Amino acid sequence: MRTPSARVLLDVWEHGIVLRPAERALLLLAVAVPDASVADLSGLSLGDRNRVLFTARRHLFGATLDAVATCPDCGEDLDVQWAIPDAITTAAAASRAAGADRLSAEIDGFVVEFRLPTVADLSATPPGEASGPASSQRALLHRCILAASQHTTAVEAEALPPSVLDAVVRTMEAADPDGLVEISIECPACHAVADLPLDPAAFLWADLDEWARRALREVADLAFAYGWSQDEVLAMSARRRATYLELVPR
Repeated sequence: MRTPSARVLLDVWEHGIVLRPAERALLLLAVAVPDASVADLSGLSLGDRNRVLFTARRHLFGATLDAVATCPDCGEDLDVQWAIPDAITTAAAASRAAGADRLSAEIDGFVVEFRLPTVADLSATPPGEASGPASSQRALLHRCILAASQHTTAVEAEALPPSVLDAVVRTMEAADPDGLVEISIECPACHAVADLPLDPAAFLWADLDEWARRALREVADLAFAYGWSQDEVLAMSARRRATYLELVPR
């Protein structure tokens, strides 16, 4: 991955701050793979998406992720730290389009043909905050079902029983294992164990947001102290900016 300039990163932040999370993720993918078209990025499987974004996060802000989770049993706040493994970032160069893969699952007399969900599917699915996480996940799953039948009789995706949908999800996870990245956490207060999903787009955006606001404060301080323009300040290395800030009279 090529390292974007400070000006490019600020432009990305300014553009992304008004976008929905799914649209932000596509914007961040474009930063990570600047030579790829929007169509190519939209066609990435969720596993490819996650690998590319984890690689970008590692390249720009380091491999360690810090988060705060809530214990689902007792409500205790949990500090979580996780290092992005090499296995994820070394596979980030995958370039195939997920939509080209046609998969199938058979259970209880049902035969379901489907494809892996893509970045485009995430963008087209109503966000979980609006419809609830379960409803959002069902909508995403239904988008990926190409055909379904029971004893040769066609069945609509919405009519498939939960056991069949679970079989579809298991097949998807086996075909695209990085499509959902989770870590197991244990609550020190009640010792409950839970799986915490990690969305690389959310982590990368949070880091970019923090960096951008800090960079703009530095620009404002140096512009006030020395009369430099934003472009002149951003053209400096981070170390040089920090040194000049130390020299500003307080």
